Amino acid sequence: MVSIGYSALIDRVLSVNTLFTASYGTMSGGKLQQQIGHGTAHDHGQPCNAKMSGPPQSNPPALAGSVVLVEDDADIGRLVQHHLEKASFATRWFRTATNVIRETENQPPVLFLLDSMLPGIDGFELCRSIRKHELLRAVPIIIITARTGAADRRLAMEIGANDYITKPFSPADLIMRVRALCQDGSV
Repeated sequence: MVSIGYSALIDRVLSVNTLFTASYGTMSGGKLQQQIGHGTAHDHGQPCNAKMSGPPQSNPPALAGSVVLVEDDADIGRLVQHHLEKASFATRWFRTATNVIRETENQPPVLFLLDSMLPGIDGFELCRSIRKHELLRAVPIIIITARTGAADRRLAMEIGANDYITKPFSPADLIMRVRALCQDGSV
């Protein structure tokens, strides 16, 4: 168990140019404990077992189902997972797209959150595959990317993404968009 301060984590995240912007008001001064899963299964497309816990939260119970996060950058992944879980979304995190469909088809998530630039199969190709899969095609998809061009945004929408968020972005904005897609009857 490693314990680091939130401000140290934020400095680390920003110093490695992970492209997040946010107001971390309630996080500053708190402590963040990370318990990283054993082994390297996450490097091979298996869900990451990274857990982040801090001071007890008075959040409502986790929603039925989970959000599937596919993000290869560990700092961004931990930060997004933290904010999703803080907002009461159970999160399954994959570092690559390799086994996402196989691992989620029997228990579909309420939403997919895909990084566009992944090693091997990228987020756009994974989005296409999800839209072709009979059991997963109706699950909302948000693509998170550093690609800011109109052509990339158009491509994401054409292949079936429900939303497209460019980095840097506010975690609060991300949670707002996740909630909107989960509540609009798409799931």
